[in-house]
Amino acid sequence: MINNAIAGSLVKHPLAKAALVLLLIRIATIFFMGIMPQDAYYSFYGENLALSYFDHPPMIGWMLGLFTSLFGKNIYVVHSADFIVTLATVIVFYKLAVRILSKQKASNALLLFYSTLLVSILSIISTPDIPLLFFWSLSVLFAHKAITNDKAYDWIFAGVFMGASFLSKYTAIFLPAG
Repeated sequence: MINNAIAGSLVKHPLAKAALVLLLIRIATIFFMGIMPQDAYYSFYGENLALSYFDHPPMIGWMLGLFTSLFGKNIYVVHSADFIVTLATVIVFYKLAVRILSKQKASNALLLFYSTLLVSILSIISTPDIPLLFFWSLSVLFAHKAITNDKAYDWIFAGVFMGASFLSKYTAIFLPAG
Protein backbone atom coordinates (compact mmCIF):
# COMPACT_ATOMS: atom_id res chain seq x y z
CA MET A 1 0.00 0.00 0.00
CA ILE A 2 2.35 2.70 1.24
CA ASN A 3 6.05 2.15 0.56
CA ASN A 4 8.62 2.06 3.38
CA ALA A 5 10.03 5.57 2.80
CA ILE A 6 6.58 7.12 3.03
CA ALA A 7 5.67 4.94 6.01
CA GLY A 8 8.88 6.09 7.71
CA SER A 9 8.04 9.73 7.11
CA LEU A 10 4.50 9.19 8.39
CA VAL A 11 5.80 7.74 11.66
CA LYS A 12 7.96 10.85 12.18
CA HIS A 13 5.06 13.17 11.43
CA PRO A 14 3.66 14.96 14.52
CA LEU A 15 0.12 13.81 13.76
CA ALA A 16 1.15 10.19 13.18
CA LYS A 17 1.02 9.26 16.86
CA ALA A 18 -2.43 10.80 17.17
CA ALA A 19 -3.55 8.92 14.06
CA LEU A 20 -2.22 5.67 15.51
CA VAL A 21 -4.13 6.33 18.74
CA LEU A 22 -7.27 7.03 16.69
CA LEU A 23 -6.77 3.79 14.78
CA LEU A 24 -6.51 1.82 18.02
CA ILE A 25 -9.56 3.58 19.47
CA ARG A 26 -11.56 2.85 16.33
CA ILE A 27 -10.55 -0.81 16.42
CA ALA A 28 -11.46 -0.99 20.12
CA THR A 29 -14.88 0.52 19.48
CA ILE A 30 -15.68 -2.38 17.16
CA PHE A 31 -15.65 -4.65 20.22
CA PHE A 32 -17.02 -2.32 22.89
CA MET A 33 -19.65 -0.27 21.09
CA GLY A 34 -23.11 -1.73 20.99
CA ILE A 35 -25.52 -1.61 18.14
CA MET A 36 -26.67 1.85 17.11
CA PRO A 37 -30.12 2.47 15.57
CA GLN A 38 -28.50 3.14 12.18
CA ASP A 39 -26.57 -0.13 12.37
CA ALA A 40 -29.77 -2.08 12.94
CA TYR A 41 -31.66 -0.15 10.28
CA TYR A 42 -29.08 -0.65 7.54
CA SER A 43 -28.36 -4.24 8.61
CA PHE A 44 -32.05 -4.88 8.03
CA TYR A 45 -31.49 -3.56 4.49
CA GLY A 46 -28.70 -6.13 4.17
CA GLU A 47 -31.07 -8.90 5.14
CA ASN A 48 -33.71 -7.72 2.66
CA LEU A 49 -31.73 -6.74 -0.41
CA ALA A 50 -33.49 -4.56 -2.97
CA LEU A 51 -32.67 -2.10 -5.74
CA SER A 52 -33.82 0.82 -3.60
CA TYR A 53 -35.41 1.58 -0.26
CA PHE A 54 -37.92 4.15 0.94
CA ASP A 55 -35.35 6.71 2.03
CA HIS A 56 -31.96 5.59 0.66
CA PRO A 57 -30.27 3.91 -2.26
CA PRO A 58 -29.21 0.28 -1.73
CA MET A 59 -25.39 0.34 -1.47
CA ILE A 60 -25.16 0.44 2.35
CA GLY A 61 -27.50 -2.56 2.52
CA TRP A 62 -25.53 -4.40 -0.14
CA MET A 63 -22.27 -3.65 1.69
CA LEU A 64 -23.54 -4.88 5.05
CA GLY A 65 -25.29 -7.81 3.41
CA LEU A 66 -22.03 -8.89 1.77
CA PHE A 67 -20.05 -8.66 5.01
CA THR A 68 -22.68 -10.44 7.14
CA SER A 69 -23.14 -13.20 4.56
CA LEU A 70 -19.38 -13.79 4.47
CA PHE A 71 -18.52 -13.37 8.15
CA GLY A 72 -21.75 -13.94 10.06
CA LYS A 73 -24.57 -11.83 11.36
CA ASN A 74 -23.40 -9.94 14.43
CA ILE A 75 -22.59 -6.40 15.47
CA TYR A 76 -18.83 -6.96 15.26
CA VAL A 77 -19.12 -7.75 11.58
CA VAL A 78 -21.26 -4.65 10.98
CA HIS A 79 -18.78 -2.39 12.78
CA SER A 80 -15.86 -4.13 11.04
CA ALA A 81 -17.48 -3.52 7.66
CA ASP A 82 -17.76 0.19 8.46
CA PHE A 83 -14.15 0.28 9.64
CA ILE A 84 -12.72 -1.64 6.67
CA VAL A 85 -14.56 0.36 4.00
CA THR A 86 -13.62 3.64 5.71
CA LEU A 87 -9.99 2.51 5.89
CA ALA A 88 -10.14 1.64 2.18
CA THR A 89 -11.47 5.18 1.56
CA VAL A 90 -8.47 6.63 3.40
CA ILE A 91 -6.12 4.52 1.25
CA VAL A 92 -7.82 5.64 -1.98
CA PHE A 93 -7.69 9.24 -0.74
CA TYR A 94 -3.94 8.88 -0.28
CA LYS A 95 -3.47 7.36 -3.74
CA LEU A 96 -5.31 10.35 -5.21
CA ALA A 97 -3.37 12.84 -3.07
CA VAL A 98 -0.04 11.39 -4.24
CA ARG A 99 -1.11 11.98 -7.85
CA ILE A 100 -1.78 15.66 -7.17
CA LEU A 101 0.60 16.64 -4.34
CA SER A 102 4.17 15.95 -3.34
CA LYS A 103 4.62 12.87 -1.14
CA GLN A 104 5.13 14.99 1.98
CA LYS A 105 2.02 17.09 1.31
CA ALA A 106 0.07 13.93 0.48
CA SER A 107 1.19 12.45 3.81
CA ASN A 108 0.03 15.61 5.59
CA ALA A 109 -3.31 15.50 3.76
CA LEU A 110 -3.70 11.81 4.65
CA LEU A 111 -3.07 12.41 8.34
CA LEU A 112 -5.42 15.39 8.44
CA PHE A 113 -8.18 13.56 6.60
CA TYR A 114 -7.75 10.47 8.75
CA SER A 115 -7.98 12.47 11.97
CA THR A 116 -11.24 14.26 11.12
CA LEU A 117 -14.40 13.67 13.10
CA LEU A 118 -16.16 12.57 9.90
CA VAL A 119 -13.77 9.67 9.36
CA SER A 120 -14.01 8.76 13.05
CA ILE A 121 -17.79 8.56 12.91
CA LEU A 122 -17.85 6.71 9.59
CA SER A 123 -15.44 4.09 10.88
CA ILE A 124 -17.78 3.03 13.69
CA ILE A 125 -21.40 3.79 12.72
CA SER A 126 -23.19 2.55 9.59
CA THR A 127 -24.38 5.31 7.29
CA PRO A 128 -24.85 5.61 3.52
CA ASP A 129 -21.88 8.00 3.57
CA ILE A 130 -19.45 5.11 4.08
CA PRO A 131 -19.85 3.59 0.60
CA LEU A 132 -20.51 7.07 -0.84
CA LEU A 133 -17.09 8.40 0.17
CA PHE A 134 -15.39 5.18 -0.89
CA PHE A 135 -16.86 5.16 -4.38
CA TRP A 136 -16.66 8.95 -4.70
CA SER A 137 -12.93 8.77 -3.95
CA LEU A 138 -12.47 5.93 -6.43
CA SER A 139 -14.37 7.81 -9.14
CA VAL A 140 -12.25 10.95 -8.65
CA LEU A 141 -9.06 8.85 -8.63
CA PHE A 142 -9.99 7.12 -11.89
CA ALA A 143 -11.22 10.36 -13.47
CA HIS A 144 -7.82 11.88 -12.68
CA LYS A 145 -6.11 8.81 -14.15
CA ALA A 146 -8.30 9.03 -17.25
CA ILE A 147 -7.46 12.69 -17.77
CA THR A 148 -3.73 12.27 -17.21
CA ASN A 149 -3.19 8.84 -18.84
CA ASP A 150 -5.89 9.03 -21.54
CA LYS A 151 -6.79 5.35 -21.20
CA ALA A 152 -10.33 4.25 -22.10
CA TYR A 153 -10.57 1.76 -19.24
CA ASP A 154 -9.90 4.53 -16.70
CA TRP A 155 -12.94 6.41 -18.05
CA ILE A 156 -15.00 3.22 -17.74
CA PHE A 157 -13.89 2.66 -14.14
CA ALA A 158 -14.58 6.33 -13.32
CA GLY A 159 -18.11 5.92 -14.70
CA VAL A 160 -18.74 2.66 -12.86
CA PHE A 161 -17.57 4.17 -9.58
CA MET A 162 -19.72 7.28 -10.16
CA GLY A 163 -22.69 4.97 -10.62
CA ALA A 164 -21.79 3.11 -7.42
CA SER A 165 -21.59 6.50 -5.67
CA PHE A 166 -25.10 7.28 -6.84
CA LEU A 167 -26.24 3.90 -5.54
CA SER A 168 -24.75 4.93 -2.19
CA LYS A 169 -26.41 8.31 -1.77
CA TYR A 170 -28.35 10.48 -4.18
CA THR A 171 -26.16 13.53 -3.54
CA ALA A 172 -23.62 11.82 -5.85
CA ILE A 173 -25.63 13.34 -8.70
CA PHE A 174 -23.31 16.33 -8.26
CA LEU A 175 -20.16 14.27 -8.82
CA PRO A 176 -20.03 14.61 -12.62
CA ALA A 177 -20.44 18.38 -12.32
CA GLY A 178 -17.37 18.53 -10.09
